[in-house]
Formats: sequence, structure tokens, C-alpha cells
Amino acid sequence: MIYPALWGDGEYGVDKPWREPYLIVERSLVDWHAVAAGTGAAVVPWIQDFAAGRYEYNEFDVAAQIDATKASGSPGYLVWNPKSRYHGGGIPSANPPIDPGAVPPVDPPAAPPESVPAESVPPVQP
Repeated sequence: MIYPALWGDGEYGVDKPWREPYLIVERSLVDWHAVAAGTGAAVVPWIQDFAAGRYEYNEFDVAAQIDATKASGSPGYLVWNPKSRYHGGGIPSANPPIDPGAVPPVDPPAAPPESVPAESVPPVQP
């Protein structure tokens, strides 16, 4: 977890890490990659998408953290919000937008079967 709000002022040379999410994430990941080099381990950080007392994060802050993970060479990231309320505008879609004209139409459901007379249905045994 490299949430910007968890860093103290001045760490990694960043005056206010909680206000500069790109810088603190990128600089801390550079260290993590150095520690993991040669081990075969992938550095996949958790990033912040929630307020932590000082600052309300928005989609630009989330996007900045994602950009920093990419710039540092991380193969991915995980986003956390304890209330599961994410800023979707900051998170790129894994899937390209769907072209409605490229989606084949769905066939209507088949007609329901003819009803079966009640007397032809065997009773349920307890």
C-alpha cells in the first residue's frame, strides 16, 4: 500500500505527498523495484481512491497514481476504497468501448411450450 496519504511531509523529497500523488507513488515504486530486482517478484501496488483525513481524492489523483505505476514499470495496480466508491473516470477501462453496430442482435426467446393439463402431471410424493 503506497497510498499518498500515508506518507509524511517531505518523504522522498515530496513536500506534501498527499497532494502530489504522482510523485510519491513513482518515487516509492522506484525503490520497491530496486529491492525486488532479480527476485522474479512483480511489484503490483495498492493505490488510494479515498479521503484520508486531509484531502478528498478525485479522478485526477487516481489517474496520477496509475500513471506513476506505469512509469515505474509496475505491471499493474490495485485500487482501494473502503466504501467501494471508486472514481471511475480516473481508472482506464480494460475493455474498449462497444460499437452497438458491431453487436449481433439477440434472437427473441422461443415461444413458451403449450400448457400441460394438470391431470397429466404426476403428484409429488413426500
